[in-house]
Amino acid sequence: MAVEAHKNLLRKQSQASISNLTMSEKAKICQENTLAHRELVDDILKEGAHYNFPKMHLISYCAEQIPKFGALGQFYTEISECIYKGLKDAYRRSNKVNAILQIITNHTQDHTFIMKDLTIKA
Repeated sequence: MAVEAHKNLLRKQSQASISNLTMSEKAKICQENTLAHRELVDDILKEGAHYNFPKMHLISYCAEQIPKFGALGQFYTEISECIYKGLKDAYRRSNKVNAILQIITNHTQDHTFIMKDLTIKA
């Protein structure tokens, strides 16, 4: 439906003969066409603005599931936060000038010492 409405609007705009018009008349028609196009886009967006699709539908169940079962595993962030802990510590130890090189060097050194320590313990 939205595609058809857009095609009809374009058809109307192309049918208007503007070859014999003055510059001000052409500008006025162009402005009217722009306004009509904006109204059409707004109507299309309002028409399709519903939240009846699976992702939003599943979220509606979260409010009752969290008290019953606890935190939702797929939204639990502690695991991903632990991955970046070493990088965050390395950034804090840098002087924030050319930080990327310092972070890589610092993180690599830390990782190397941890691996050597594990090798010695084994």
